[in-house]
Amino acid sequence: MPPARLVVVIDSGTTNSRVRLLGEGDVIGAASVQVGVVDTTKTGSNAALKQGVRRAFDQALRDGGVSVGEIPYALGFGMITSELGVVEIPHLAAPVGIRELAAGMLRFEPAEDFLPIPTYFVRGVKNPAPRDAGIGHLPHMDFMRGEEAQVMGLLALYRPALPATIVVLSSHTKFISVDAEGRIIGSVTTLSGQLFAALCKETFIGSAVREVVTDPEPAAYFDAGIVEEAHRIVTSGGLTRSLLMPRFMHVLMQTRWYERKLFLESLIAADDLQSVRDFTALGFPTSTSVYLVGPPARCAVHRHLIERHRVFGGKVTDISEAAAIDRLGPAGALEIFRHRPRRGEPTP
Repeated sequence: MPPARLVVVIDSGTTNSRVRLLGEGDVIGAASVQVGVVDTTKTGSNAALKQGVRRAFDQALRDGGVSVGEIPYALGFGMITSELGVVEIPHLAAPVGIRELAAGMLRFEPAEDFLPIPTYFVRGVKNPAPRDAGIGHLPHMDFMRGEEAQVMGLLALYRPALPATIVVLSSHTKFISVDAEGRIIGSVTTLSGQLFAALCKETFIGSAVREVVTDPEPAAYFDAGIVEEAHRIVTSGGLTRSLLMPRFMHVLMQTRWYERKLFLESLIAADDLQSVRDFTALGFPTSTSVYLVGPPARCAVHRHLIERHRVFGGKVTDISEAAAIDRLGPAGALEIFRHRPRRGEPTP
């Protein structure tokens, strides 16, 4: 017999959507599809996104061995609430805590072209800015859709000392400041993950860092010297000049592919940390503990640079196991839902 208290959680991003069936908080069914808001940009319609999420929903239920009638509702977060998603929901302006996120949830009724059960969507969070903001305010602007659920999941599961800085390393690098009351007070984001992917796929840098099967990467490979040299080069000569250097290492030097890959990752990470200048300009504290959320290799590079160059003053903790990262968003969405008002729920 399947566990009680079943709920479906949808995490939909730029290129992928994941659906998890939870029973008492544990994943008992899951499915993913390579469909995201990028499909809306290609076609001008969100039909592909809706259909993709529905396919993943049906597969997750089959995986868990339950029927639609046993699921009272779904929870959704991420880019699915953007103007390119299923329903656009305006961001909440920081500071935002669990209660504000709960009060801001939006109920989306069952629909033939989406899900056959109600879906409660979590709103994203934006940095506060004046309504008449001009181009001079751009360094102060930032927003998130999805990371707010991860933050609330991290607070619930790890109970970190607050205030804290949470650094999410995914298709972007996002520095998120959380105050002593557990509220998101703002964020600073870079395009680092997408930049790395684009360089590897669309430029000749990709040939310099491509895996060579006959030359396997050593387990947990890391070279502090390479990371430090990348930091020195990018901070003195700029990023666009530095990005050519994996190519120089490949053609003009005797280096291995994984050394060049680490160098490229370190260049981008070092440039990421330049954005902490905007972080401090916004008044976000840097004397905090830090939680790095992302793949082990990226966490290792960021941890080294943060500690070596004293970017933040507190202890650095990695959350790098895939299963641990996957728990954050669903745990946060459930925590937000538990705090929601029971009456007057908004509908689109």
